Amino acid sequence: MCRFTATARFALCLAVVLVTGACSSAQNEPAATIGHVSTTLPPPPPTAPLTGAPPAPGVSLTRRPVAIKVDNAPRAQPQAGLDAADLVYEEVVEGGLTRFMAVFQSQDADPVGPVRSVRPVDIDLARWLVDPVLVFSGGAGVVIEDVERSGLTWFDENDTAVLWEDPARRAPHDLVTSTGAVYAALGGAVEGPPPDLATFDETAPPGSPASAATIPFSETEEVTWHQVPATGRWVRLRDGAPQILVSGAPLEVDNLVVQSVRFVPTGIFDAAGNPSPAWEVVGSGRLFVVRDGVVVEGSWSRPTPSEPTRLLDAAGTPIPLRPGRTWWSLLPDDRVPAFA
Repeated sequence: MCRFTATARFALCLAVVLVTGACSSAQNEPAATIGHVSTTLPPPPPTAPLTGAPPAPGVSLTRRPVAIKVDNAPRAQPQAGLDAADLVYEEVVEGGLTRFMAVFQSQDADPVGPVRSVRPVDIDLARWLVDPVLVFSGGAGVVIEDVERSGLTWFDENDTAVLWEDPARRAPHDLVTSTGAVYAALGGAVEGPPPDLATFDETAPPGSPASAATIPFSETEEVTWHQVPATGRWVRLRDGAPQILVSGAPLEVDNLVVQSVRFVPTGIFDAAGNPSPAWEVVGSGRLFVVRDGVVVEGSWSRPTPSEPTRLLDAAGTPIPLRPGRTWWSLLPDDRVPAFA
């Protein structure tokens, strides 16, 4: 039989007390806090109605769009500001040449130009933008009267705070403007965003492969675009090389829209006797959308001037554009674009 001395019994009791106390202390300690990582993703940044992409820093997405007529005659080049436009329309004018209407809303540009005259189709092109500001220099008397009756806000060469001469250019290709000057001239009347241009999606729709597009506007004006493999964007060529703007940047866009339009006689002629055409952009017709190395053939539909033009595939489903800038060609309906 084993016996413990008094000293041994004291030591044993002390050990039991220490062990018991340690367990009690551990039980009374608060449990370690376990961190929880949120799986909720932050909301995507707001996107511009005409590009489906975030705006430039400091630009309000609720401001009115500014539509500026830009010259495309050989002596007007290089142009300025087109690399900041959300949307550019290209239309056939007298003598088979083309002219642009550049629409700015999510980015600013200074300068923009050279600014030239208004055409009948510009009013119908602008109406769907809801509350746009149209900027131009000159035009046929009857067209100016149409602009005055249209209800659009507009500025022309008589508004010297908006349009001024660029000393580096020769008349009549010397008038320029800036988006900042236009918004300043509006005072406080700058609110009024446009509706969405189209649906936007990073994923390209099914289509036929295309890395080049040729737009035969007339016998004297044929435009070629090539895809940039590294970016998937489209660069405009002039004399076989990228067309360069005043900024030194090539003229590049994310989407090409080719809208087949019907000629409308106006009874207006230029000094050389060339008819000034109008184009039917309300109604429906043939359409091609080019993006991300594919071309999708379909149809366009615009029942009224106040509505955007809908881009539809063969099944009547909206064709999404790639988020970014769009170049919109109004191609006479007796001509067909080529893709390779």
